[in-house]
Amino acid sequence: MMMDQINLENREIGRIEGEKRGIEIGREEGREIGREEGREEGIRGIVAFCKKTGGGELDVIESVVSNMGMTEDEARLIVKKYW
Repeated sequence: MMMDQINLENREIGRIEGEKRGIEIGREEGREIGREEGREEGIRGIVAFCKKTGGGELDVIESVVSNMGMTEDEARLIVKKYW
């Protein structure tokens, strides 16, 4: 009887700890998604601004490299996506 109670308590502790870890993982993933979406939105804004002001694709690439911390190759790929 006592062992059954201990096992039940251990399962409950395990469930609670697992739930806490799941919430933590969800928050971390949510933050990463938010950062990525924010970066993409920033790049779309840079592209739109350069188009309105007569800037070229190379201007956008340079701006993305300097403002978003990307390599030139990464910037070229993402700028092509939104140009």
